[in-house]
Amino acid sequence: MIQRIQTIYMIIAVILGILTCFMPIISLCNEAGAELYSLNAFGVSDNNTGIVKYTFGLTAISIVIPVIVFFAIFFFKHRIIQMRILTLSIILIVGYYLLAGWAIWFTTTNYTYHSYTLCLPLVFNFINIILLYLAIRAIGKDEALIRSLDRLR
Repeated sequence: MIQRIQTIYMIIAVILGILTCFMPIISLCNEAGAELYSLNAFGVSDNNTGIVKYTFGLTAISIVIPVIVFFAIFFFKHRIIQMRILTLSIILIVGYYLLAGWAIWFTTTNYTYHSYTLCLPLVFNFINIILLYLAIRAIGKDEALIRSLDRLR
C-alpha cells in the first residue's frame, strides 16, 4: 500500500539524500572568514581556482542511497524485500559516514586553513537512519497485520 506512513518516511529520506549530494559537508575558511575550500559529496572544491578534486567513493555512495530508497517505495507489495532494501540503505549510510569521516580528515590535514565549519548535511543522513528505521518498523507492523489476517481465514 503506497499511501502508508512508511512511504512518507521514505520520501523524506530521498529528499534529504538528494540534498546531501549537493550541499557542502565541511567548509575550510581563512583568517578573514572567507571560504577557501569546501567538501561535498562530489569532492573538494577550491573556491579560488574552481578546481575540484573528486572523491569517487563518497560520490557513488551518496547517489546510491537515495536511488535505493526511492526504488524501495515501489516494493510495497513485497514488504520483506522492502525491509531488506531499507536495512541495506542504513548500512550504506553508515558506510557514507565512514567515507565522509575519512574525506574530512584528508581535507583538514592536506589543506592550509584557519578554521573549519561542519555543515548541516552531515546531520541529514543521521535523520535518514531514523526515518528508515521508522519505515522498517511500520512495514513490520503491516506485515504482522497481514499475517494475522491470514491466520483468521
